[in-house]
Amino acid sequence: MKKLFFMAFVMAIVMAGQSRSQVAEDRTITVCGQASSELMPDRVIWALAVGGKGDDPHDAQEKSEVVVQQVKEIAASLGFEDRDLEIGKARIHGVWKRDKQGNRTDFSHYEINRSIIVHQNDMSRFEEFMDAFALDTGLEVNTRYYSTQLEAEQDRLRLQAMKDARSKAEKLAGVVKCEVGHPLMISEFKPAGTRSEIDHALAKQAGARAPRMGVPELIKVEMRVFATFELACAE
Repeated sequence: MKKLFFMAFVMAIVMAGQSRSQVAEDRTITVCGQASSELMPDRVIWALAVGGKGDDPHDAQEKSEVVVQQVKEIAASLGFEDRDLEIGKARIHGVWKRDKQGNRTDFSHYEINRSIIVHQNDMSRFEEFMDAFALDTGLEVNTRYYSTQLEAEQDRLRLQAMKDARSKAEKLAGVVKCEVGHPLMISEFKPAGTRSEIDHALAKQAGARAPRMGVPELIKVEMRVFATFELACAE
């Protein structure tokens, strides 16, 4: 009986030691490092909405071609050739009149729509392009700004964000008298993140190319890095 009791006591001590050892081995800390900067855009994409209306599809097409030719002439005055323009496919549809309840009544006309894309690589001529495309044509004009240095800047910020993650981990660990060890996981995406969260993170990075429409402004570039480190604590 005493022998059995002694063996059980020894086993309890061994299991307790293993439990404490396992806890020590599993100690980790997960943090998020961040870094951001601003870039001046050096490229502009101009998107011009070209349309035409007519009593029949051919009439709408002819009126649309007149506007397309007008845009080509303005682009040529800015130094572009026809091959530099990206002219989208024409989309034609009928338009009906509607009553007060929103119900379709009599046929009104045909409309044709397409877009023309122009890439501007010289930001010093932005005002000239704005006047030519927005004022001279009278068309709806959208702009998108981006920087050719974006990817290089994102690479630089990733490293900076990783340093920030390590610094955060060391500061937090120091509060509880622990030391940070080797990284066990490094990711740009939230650990155990959902598909939508990952898609949102990717879209945010891509969105750095186009801050908003209108007058050019600095592009905000932000990068995040999630990291899990080993944690060594004194017993």
